[in-house]
Amino acid sequence: MIRVILLLVLIGFFIDTISVYLYTHGKNSSGWTNTFTLIETLFISYFFRTILHSAFAKKLVAFLALGASIIWGILFLQKGNTSYLELCINIEFIIILLLSICYFYEQIKKPDSPFIYIQPRFWVVVGYLLYSAGTFFLFLYLSSLNKDDQKKYFILNSIFLIVKTIFLSIAVIMKKQKSVPQKFQLH
Repeated sequence: MIRVILLLVLIGFFIDTISVYLYTHGKNSSGWTNTFTLIETLFISYFFRTILHSAFAKKLVAFLALGASIIWGILFLQKGNTSYLELCINIEFIIILLLSICYFYEQIKKPDSPFIYIQPRFWVVVGYLLYSAGTFFLFLYLSSLNKDDQKKYFILNSIFLIVKTIFLSIAVIMKKQKSVPQKFQLH
């Protein structure tokens, strides 16, 4: 499951590199960014599907991923390479927030280990949760801001991106626990 996130980070780095190259040469990079939004939504959905245990949560993940993909497809056919699909980014953030709540709820009800933070998936969830919560309103209002304000607010995006990267790095470098997962009950 951590490999999925590592692959997502590598794909994101590749697409960001292409986007920066296109931007510095005066070309529109929104098609690449929009494509990455779909890829990221699907990879994160897969990640949550593997770490959530309840049947309801797994169905919720599938429903949300399918719904987000359909909305992305419709908007991409309309706007595709001409503008960023901020709505799809915000849908992705809502999905991450909902699934993060499901993850923490499951860990409260039936913890996998006595200390949740020894699991790499905890750090992945926290990283994406902080990034999504921290930049949700930025992307919600991005289209209504002028170019100067957008540049100012992208500093905020960069800060939360660094925080997310730190948490994902912690998850990747953590030593894998070889013990059999146990269910711990709170009394």
